[in-house]
Amino acid sequence: YTNSKTVTASAKDSNGNLVTKSVTVTNIDKINPTITREVKDDDAVTVNEKIYHKNLDIVVEATDNESGINEIQYIVSDENYAEVSSAFDNEIGIAISSGDTIYVTNGNSDTRYVYIFASDNAGNYSYVKEVRRISYDYRRKNNSFKNCFRHLSR
Repeated sequence: YTNSKTVTASAKDSNGNLVTKSVTVTNIDKINPTITREVKDDDAVTVNEKIYHKNLDIVVEATDNESGINEIQYIVSDENYAEVSSAFDNEIGIAISSGDTIYVTNGNSDTRYVYIFASDNAGNYSYVKEVRRISYDYRRKNNSFKNCFRHLSR
């Protein structure tokens, strides 16, 4: 929380009567929520100095000690957005709760991008991006998983 602010408003009626009131607003939350993630990868393999995963589990936690967490969303994409916020401008996020696990499988390319967004009840927000390579050989053998990702609560 940051310093208090005083807001003053005035109103005048049709007879010219003026009323002025001031209100002091305390506990103004200007602090962004914190997003942490624990990446649990499976048996990763290294090919040509690149690490590839068969699947990937990401446990997401979002905290905000001031006004509290309002929402958490994620996107799993083949698209590498330069700005994480662009992912949420161009794709639809999936709502999750703090402590949930995102299960990432393969997509159209060997690299998957996971974008995570959290906002608090005061309108502050944070973004994070997780980049992982998913095994090409695994993807080729398991085409039924193409473009597949799922979310499961704890």
